[in-house]
Amino acid sequence: RSDRKRSDRDHPFPSAHGDHFSSGGDTNKWGSKLCGNNSLAQAFLSKSQAVFAQLNSNGSFAQFLQQKAQEVAYIQNSANVALLSSNCTQYFNGLAAAQNADMQKERQQRVYENIGASLLQQIIPAIFGYGSQHH
Repeated sequence: RSDRKRSDRDHPFPSAHGDHFSSGGDTNKWGSKLCGNNSLAQAFLSKSQAVFAQLNSNGSFAQFLQQKAQEVAYIQNSANVALLSSNCTQYFNGLAAAQNADMQKERQQRVYENIGASLLQQIIPAIFGYGSQHH
């Protein structure tokens, strides 16, 4: 896993692996670049809103959007849209917090999925007496 995370951080595009800012360092890096030019920051917002609107119009993306519920809500919130113009750095800090909340929820869901899969995989060994002894 550490190898995978290292390569994710090295990827040149912030959204390459499903989240725009995977850590505080990336938030500072990308946020400061976008905030350095108001038209770039506004382009980020409008393009993000357009992509989410496009995905929302196709039911096939419902699960993906549910996994990014906090991020989508943050980007679509009119108070946050205004915040981008008035305090760009704070906007991206808030966006990163929303994305981190989505990632935490997704990690917890994977824990539940692993527990469920493990319980299901124990059924046959339990029936046939595998696991405690190997015959």
